[in-house]
Amino acid sequence: MSDFTPTLPYQLPVSDLNYRFLSSPNPYAQKLQLFNSIVSVDHEGEHYKGLWRSKFLDPSLNNPQTKLHVEIGCSTGHVMRARAAREPNVGHIGIEWKFKIVHQGAEKAIKHGLKNVHFLRTHAERLGYLFGQSEVDQFSVYFSDPWPKPSQHKNRILKSSFFLAAGHALKSGGIIDIRTDHKAYFIDTLEILNEFRTTYETIDMTLDRHQGNKDAGALDIPEVTLFEKIFIKQGLPIFMITLRKL
Repeated sequence: MSDFTPTLPYQLPVSDLNYRFLSSPNPYAQKLQLFNSIVSVDHEGEHYKGLWRSKFLDPSLNNPQTKLHVEIGCSTGHVMRARAAREPNVGHIGIEWKFKIVHQGAEKAIKHGLKNVHFLRTHAERLGYLFGQSEVDQFSVYFSDPWPKPSQHKNRILKSSFFLAAGHALKSGGIIDIRTDHKAYFIDTLEILNEFRTTYETIDMTLDRHQGNKDAGALDIPEVTLFEKIFIKQGLPIFMITLRKL
């Protein structure tokens, strides 16, 4: 008799093609069904791979050439929503893991009548299954969890697998905008980027984004994030790098 026990889909790594999310008992998982026009849960967003621009087409917005901007770890989408209000011809997608946070963001987006935003309640490790080749114009990653312990680094967003997937999804000339307050995380990210010298070029980099700006405290969303406003008040440097797909 064989001792072989098959690996179940939910036991696979999240990045595996065959991984499947389990149904969640979280009450906000059910509540998100009320917002299914602007929220996709778990694998739902993967059905739009390569088709995201068509999802954002809206004759009332006159946006046949919609650009696609994706923010990873968007929280309630405070930056994304503010940008969407300014840029009706850009489709804004936010990826966030927590059901309640996505619910709060979707409520606010609908309240303000935003037609060009979409939330993906899913894991960032699924990035390669969410977007088609050269489909995205910009990725933003702002103040993602640094997971500072070496044993935690595998949980970081900014690692080789992210830059590989993002490079596939970005069009030529597409942008990755990264900000963090964590110096070690930033340095580790720069080391990882050495692997991608033929994929990206650095068009902007700073170890203190607001250095010398006496009016930095007056900056508001979307020029800065909520975390960034706090760090500015605390006098902490903001590390930033902007990459362009070659």
